[in-house]
Amino acid sequence: MRQEATGQKPRGHEHHQDHRGNGLLRKGASRFGGLVLRNRLAIAVASLLWLIYRSGTQPRRLSYPCQQVAAVNVGAFAAGFIPALWLWRRPQCVHAVARRVVIRRQLTAAAILFVTALVGIEGYQYAQSLIPPSLPVVPARIDDPQHAIVGVAHRDPRGSWYTTAEIEDMVRLAIARAGGLEGIMTDRNSDGQISVILKPNLVQAEDPTDGVVTDPKVCAAVVKVAKEAGATHVGIAEGTAVGAAGQATWDAMYAAGYDTNRDYKFDYDTTVDLYDLNDSGGLHQTDPDKVTLVTIPNGVIRTQYYVPNVLLNCDVMICVPLLKNHYNGTVTLALKNRVGCAPNDIYHSERSWGGGFQGKLGLVHYTDDGFPCTVAPCPNPSDENEIVQRTIVDLNLVRPLDFAVVDGLIGVTSGPNDKGVSGCGGCTCKPDPYLHMIVAGADSLAVDAACSLVMDYHPDYIPHLAWADSRGVLGTKDRSMITVVGDQMWKVRSDDFPGNWGIGAVMNTDHAAPWIGNTSVNEGEVVANHQMIAVSGIGDDAGVVQATAVATLLGPNLLINGGFEDGSAGWISWKTDWGSGETYDFANTEPGHAGTACLKLGGPSAATSFGIYQQVSVQPGKTYRIDALWKGRKLANENWFEVLLIDGPFSLQQADDPAYVQANFMFAYDNSTYGLPGPVGTTFGWLWTHEQYAPPVSQVDWNNRLGRRTATGDTMTVVLKAGSTGGGVEAWFDEVRLTEVLSESPIAHLANPSDPAGMEIETDHLAQGSFPAELRVSVYDAALNVASLYRNVTVSTVPENPFVCVDRIAFEQTIFVGDNAINDTLHVYNCGMIGSTLNYTINWDQQTVDWLTVVPDSGNAVEGSPPNPHTISYSAGYLKPGTHTAQIAVIGNDNTVNISVILHVTTVTTDFDADGDVDQTDFGLLQACLGQVGTVPATCERFDVNHDSFINRSDIEMLVGCLSGPETTPDPDCD
Repeated sequence: MRQEATGQKPRGHEHHQDHRGNGLLRKGASRFGGLVLRNRLAIAVASLLWLIYRSGTQPRRLSYPCQQVAAVNVGAFAAGFIPALWLWRRPQCVHAVARRVVIRRQLTAAAILFVTALVGIEGYQYAQSLIPPSLPVVPARIDDPQHAIVGVAHRDPRGSWYTTAEIEDMVRLAIARAGGLEGIMTDRNSDGQISVILKPNLVQAEDPTDGVVTDPKVCAAVVKVAKEAGATHVGIAEGTAVGAAGQATWDAMYAAGYDTNRDYKFDYDTTVDLYDLNDSGGLHQTDPDKVTLVTIPNGVIRTQYYVPNVLLNCDVMICVPLLKNHYNGTVTLALKNRVGCAPNDIYHSERSWGGGFQGKLGLVHYTDDGFPCTVAPCPNPSDENEIVQRTIVDLNLVRPLDFAVVDGLIGVTSGPNDKGVSGCGGCTCKPDPYLHMIVAGADSLAVDAACSLVMDYHPDYIPHLAWADSRGVLGTKDRSMITVVGDQMWKVRSDDFPGNWGIGAVMNTDHAAPWIGNTSVNEGEVVANHQMIAVSGIGDDAGVVQATAVATLLGPNLLINGGFEDGSAGWISWKTDWGSGETYDFANTEPGHAGTACLKLGGPSAATSFGIYQQVSVQPGKTYRIDALWKGRKLANENWFEVLLIDGPFSLQQADDPAYVQANFMFAYDNSTYGLPGPVGTTFGWLWTHEQYAPPVSQVDWNNRLGRRTATGDTMTVVLKAGSTGGGVEAWFDEVRLTEVLSESPIAHLANPSDPAGMEIETDHLAQGSFPAELRVSVYDAALNVASLYRNVTVSTVPENPFVCVDRIAFEQTIFVGDNAINDTLHVYNCGMIGSTLNYTINWDQQTVDWLTVVPDSGNAVEGSPPNPHTISYSAGYLKPGTHTAQIAVIGNDNTVNISVILHVTTVTTDFDADGDVDQTDFGLLQACLGQVGTVPATCERFDVNHDSFINRSDIEMLVGCLSGPETTPDPDCD
C-alpha cells in the first residue's frame, strides 16, 4: 500500500522489464550523464580558465575551435545554473513547474546562449578583420641595407606539367638573372675544396606534386649549376619536422623522390650525399662529431643553439624552399626553411608527442619546454606565433644563407600542410593557376620579401622578416634596395592566398601602379658609360621607393627584310577563307616610316582577315623579343590590327581562329579583346609596339608579355595581320624585329628618388663593346608595382685606347649527330679612341677543339670603319651526341674579348648511351627497367620513351623503329 501511495514500483519489477543488454546501455548512459551533470561546475570552471589562459593576452585566439568550444561550455553552464538558482530559492508548492518543463527551459536558454556566443565570436572576428594589423615592434636596423637583386623566371607549362629539362631551364634563368653562383663559390675553410650544401623543404613524407615539399628536379638543376660554378662537392641536407625518431628524414626523402633506393645518395646525381640534420647522435644526445653548440651575440630570443656540423663546415649553403603561406610563420620561404636545421633529437617536444615521435616544437613553438628565452624582452610563453617568428631569425643567424632558389612551381595557400580545408579535396589548397615560377637571389631576406609580395602579403607586417631585417647581416626587406630582374611582381602576383590565414589578418599589398613621365633617352640612341638618364616626372599614391635602369642585351634580327627595303623578300602572304578585298603593298611610302619603304595591308575595300608571315628557326627554351614600328587607321567599326608570334610553324588556325589566336597575341587592337577606341577614322602611330606596353592594366599588350615569348620548339612564326568585317581597314608595318634575349642586366639603381629622378648609368660590368639592347627605365612603389619606359638603344662603352669590340659574345647551334653546322660570322671592330688603329689576333685551343676554325685569324681596324667579318666554320660530323664548347679569344693591345661557342649534338630518344647509334647496348639499358608502372623512378625516366608512365613493349617498339646498328647514325625522323 505504501508503494502504491508513493507511486514507486518494486525494484524487482523494474529489473524484469529490461533486457540485459539494454540495461547495460542504460546504466552506462546514466553513469556518463551523471558524471557530466555532477561535474558541470568543474567543466565550466576549467573552460573559463582555459579561455583566460589562451585568449587573455591574445583575444584573436577566440576564433580557434578549442576556444569556441570552451566559450560554449561556460555559456551552457550559465544557462542551466541561473534557472536552477531560481528553482532552489522558490518555495515548494503544489503548483510547482514540472521538472521536464524546467529542463526544457534550461536547454532553450542554453541554446540561445550557444548561438549568442557563436554570433559574438564571429562578430568579434569580423570586427578584428576591419582593424588593420600593426607593424611588428623590432629594434632599429644597425646599418644601411645593401642593394639586392632577385631573379624571377616564370612560364606557363606545356601539357600537364613541366619536364625535367623545362624546370632546369627555369632554375638556370632565375639564378642567372640574380647574378649567378660564381660569386659565392668561396673556399671558406681554405682546404682547397668548395663544398656546397643544399637545404630543401621536406617537412614530412609527401609527394612533391602536392606542393608541400621541394621538387627534386629543382634541386637537381641547382646541383648542376653549382658544379658548373666551381663546387667540388655538393650535398643535400634536411631535418624533417615530424615523423618517427631516426627515420623521419629518410622517409621524406624516399617519398619525395630524392632517394627511392634508400642508398643515401641523390637519385638524380649519385655523387651528391644526403644528410639527416635531425641526427645529433640519438635522442637527447649532443655528439660533438655531429653537432656544435653555437653562441650568437645578436639573437632575438635565444643566444645558443646546437647546429649540425655539416652546415657549419660547408663553404656554401643554398636554400631551396617552397613558396607557401604558414599558419604560425605567415610565410614559409628561405628563412622559415631553416627550421629544418634544428636537430629533432635535441629539440623535439616531450610534452606534445614524447620521444618516439619527433617534432621541433620544444624549440620553435615553446619557451617553457626545456629551451627558455634568454633575450629580453621575452614573449609570453603562450604566444606561440611570436616564438615561432623570432626563433626563425635565430636559426638563420647561426649560419646565414649564401643563396636561395625558391620552388614556386605550384604554391600552397593552406600552408604549411593543412589538408583539411573545405573545398581542396583532402590535399593542400593551391592557387589557381599555379604560380609556375622560380625565384632566386643571394639575399635571402630580399627573396622572401619578393615572394611575400607574390602572395599579396606586405613584407613589413611579417614579424620574422622585420626581426631579420633589424639584425642587418641577413639581408634587406627594403624594397627601395631590391631590384627584380625578370617577371615583375605585379605580373606574377596571386590573389588566392587568404589574408586571414593562421596568425590573423595579414596586411595586403597596394595594387595601384606608380606613373612615370618621358625620359631623356631617345629611341635608337647610344647609351654610354656614366650617362645621366632623367625622367620628366614620377609619382605614386603611396610614394616611389626606387628607380632603375635595366639593359636587356639582344641578338641580331632573325627576320629577313624586316624593314621591307627588299619588297616582299622573306615574307609569305595569307588570308582567311572568307571575305575579299585584301591588298598587300610592300613598297608603301606612308610618311613617318623608316627607310625607303614599308608594308601596307588593306584599304577601303578590305572585308576579310589577312596578312603576311615569316617562319624563323629558334632554339627551345630560349626567349625571343618581337618589336615593330606600326600605324593603323580605323575604316569600319569592326577592325583589327595585330602582331602575332606563334610558338611553332604557321597555320591558319593559329593565325586566325579566335579559339587559338588570342594566345599568340603580342600586340593587338582587336574587337574581341581591346578594340581601337574612337569613331571611324581614328588612327594610331607611327608607334613602336614597345611604347604601347601598359602594365598592369594592359591594352595593346593584353597578354602582358612585353613583346617576349619563350620557344618550346625549333620554329617560331611572326604574323602581321589586319582585318575588317566590312568597310575597309588600313595597317602599316616597318622595322619588324625578332631578336633573342641574350641577358638582362641592371645598370643603374637609385633608392628613394626625387621628382624628377636622375640616374647615372654604370655599364662597366657589361662586356666591353657595343651591343643592341632594350633599355627599361622604371620606378617602383613599396609593393614593387612598376611603371616603365622602354627604348631600343645601343649599349656602348668607349675606352681611351684602341679596344676590341665584337657584335656577338656567344654562338650556339643544335645539329643532329653526323650532320655539320652552318657557318657563323663574327664581326670585330675598334670601339676605342677616335681615329686609333686596332691590331688583333684570334686564338682558340686548336689541340682540343679541332672541329672549329676561324678565318681570318687576325686583322686590324680603324675606329669608325666598318667591322671586319671572320667566318667560323665547323667540322662537326664526327662529334658524339652531347654539348661541345669552345672559347674564341680576340686579343688586342689593351683588351681581350672571349666569345663562347656551344654546339649541341642531338640524337634520337632511344640512343640511350648517347654514342650516335641505336644498337644492342641501348636495348640492354632499356631492358633493365622493363616492367616499371606508374611513378617511374628517376633512374628509369629516360626509358619511358612515349611518356605514358609505363616501360613496356611500346617503348621497345619505338627502339626497334630506330635501330641502326653499331657505328651507324640513326634516322633522325624515326622518333
